[in-house]
Amino acid sequence: MFPVLPLASLTGFDVAAVVLLSVVVPLYGWIGHGRDKRREAEGQAKALAAQYREALIFLWGATAVVLAIWMGASRPLAGLGLDAPFSLTFWGAMGFAVLASAAYASQIVMLRRSAKARAQLVKQLAGQAGVKAMLPTTRREMGWFRVVALSAGVGEEIVFRGFLIWAFAHWMPIWAAAGCALVVFTLSHLYQENVRALAGVAVAGAVMTALVMVSGSLFPAMLLHTVIDLAGGEMTWLARREEEPGSA
Repeated sequence: MFPVLPLASLTGFDVAAVVLLSVVVPLYGWIGHGRDKRREAEGQAKALAAQYREALIFLWGATAVVLAIWMGASRPLAGLGLDAPFSLTFWGAMGFAVLASAAYASQIVMLRRSAKARAQLVKQLAGQAGVKAMLPTTRREMGWFRVVALSAGVGEEIVFRGFLIWAFAHWMPIWAAAGCALVVFTLSHLYQENVRALAGVAVAGAVMTALVMVSGSLFPAMLLHTVIDLAGGEMTWLARREEEPGSA
């Protein structure tokens, strides 16, 4: 896995980034979500495209901070997981990511062919208000969502599976560090509200964490993460266009 340096190798910027990502980001996301819900209840809901743009600024801002700290300390990008070691374990993890991505994306075809499957997905979303509120219903929103999904697939892996695992591993065993990073990743999705949805985030995060730990690279996890987000958006968009036919 990543080379773990002595505790003294942590700078004040590293510690500040850990606090920012582990405490401030989840709290900010939860508070912001509550504010948006209140505005919606008052009939002043912010346009979803605007929320996507804010998410992009927030996501790439956090990623830029991590990369600036890392490169400012003259650390190799391989230590952050931005490396392809081309080992047997790397190719095994990449192969798994490709197969899992193809299997997940194949559900889009199933939804296109099955009205029953689309209706079932709409029913499932009805019980997940926090998730539903963040999913696109128009072509314009879908365009922005795709950009967010691609950005999350790259940026969240750098932040949560790259930097945070490395940082936590200065204080605990590497697998414990991976577990802590997974907890932070899950908490950063509290806006989804529903326990089932958060459990899904945790499971997907655990799979991507395992890919990183086994391969020593973020690239297999980046691929799987991006496809999960993109395909999830495509599937719900297909289903909700029938639920709200005037929104397409």
